[in-house]
Amino acid sequence: MSLGGIIPKSKIADAIHLAVATVNGIDYLVSWNVRHLTRPVKRKQIAEFNSKLGIYVPVISTPDDFLETL
Repeated sequence: MSLGGIIPKSKIADAIHLAVATVNGIDYLVSWNVRHLTRPVKRKQIAEFNSKLGIYVPVISTPDDFLETL
């Protein structure tokens, strides 16, 4: 496991996308990965992990959720 045990090593692409969004202060990370990254439990775990470290927390959403916010 990586990212504090939240994202499995087998999901390295998810970890990279999240890292890029976090380091660059990107407001939204939009993903079709509804089986993993955009699940509500994962979103909460990631937000708590980043907050605990005092680093930026991007909003993680599906394309449908994102379009509803516009």
